[in-house]
Amino acid sequence: MRKSFLIIATVVITFCLTAFGFIYHDNPEPVQRALSCNKTVENNHFENIISDHAEPEFSLDVGPRFITRITKAQLSQAKQIVDLVPEKATRGIESFWSTRIVFRTHEADAEFEKGDGNELNAAQLTLLQSADYSTNFCIEAYCKRRNPESGQLEIQCFVVYVTVIPEQEAEYESGHDSLLKFLKDNSREAIVAVPREKLEPGKVYFTVNKNGTIENVKVVSDSGFGSVDEKMVELISNMPGKWRPAQNSIGEKVDQELVLFYGGDDC
Repeated sequence: MRKSFLIIATVVITFCLTAFGFIYHDNPEPVQRALSCNKTVENNHFENIISDHAEPEFSLDVGPRFITRITKAQLSQAKQIVDLVPEKATRGIESFWSTRIVFRTHEADAEFEKGDGNELNAAQLTLLQSADYSTNFCIEAYCKRRNPESGQLEIQCFVVYVTVIPEQEAEYESGHDSLLKFLKDNSREAIVAVPREKLEPGKVYFTVNKNGTIENVKVVSDSGFGSVDEKMVELISNMPGKWRPAQNSIGEKVDQELVLFYGGDDC
C-alpha cells in the first residue's frame, strides 16, 4: 500500500486494454504488470498452506499522498514534462505527445489542461503555477520509449502521480517511527477481530496547520470496516506530542496536508 504511484505502461494504441508495462510503485525497481489493478488469483492449495502460518499485515504509514514529490520552487522552474518527474521515470523516452496535466482533489480528477510534446504549453504552465502546497496532480501522455533489450522504439502510455510539498515538510517532533508505533499499538484492539484479507486500503486526510495543530481530519477512502476507520480518525485527532509545522522557501510557516494510509495493501 502506498501513496505514490508512478505508472509507465506499454500500450499499443489501437489495443490499449491489452497493455503491459512498468509500474513505479513503492518498490525502488520497476515491476512489469498489467494496467489493471485486479489481484492475481492465487493457487488455492498455496493459499491454504500460508493461511495457517501467516496473516496479511495491517499496513500503516503517514506522509504526502504520492511518493513522487515536487516543491513549489521546483514547480515554478518547470518548463517540460521531464522537469516534473524523476529521471528514472523518463529513461529511454525519445518523444511525448497528447499530454495532460490533471489536478486531483481527494482521489478524483478536477481541472486539467492538454498539450502536445515535452514542452509545457501556456495553459499547462498556468495550471501548474496555480498549485498550492499539498496539491496532487497527474501527468498523462503517450510516448515513444526505446526498449533497452531490443533497441526498438515502443509506443507507451506514461502516467505519473505527484504531490506538491513545502520546502521543509511538517515533522512529528518525536519522529516518524514513534508516530507509527503509537498508531500501531493503539489500533490493535480495533483490528483484532477484523478479517485482514477483507480490509481495503483506507486513507485519512489531515492537515498540520501553521501552529503545528492537527485539523480537517476526514476519511477519504474507507477500509470497509467503520469501526477501524473511526479508530484511525480518533487516533489522528488525539495523538500525543507536537508537530513542527512546514515552512516555505523563505522560512514562513505553512499548512501541509498529510495522509494516514492503513488497512490492506494498495494497488
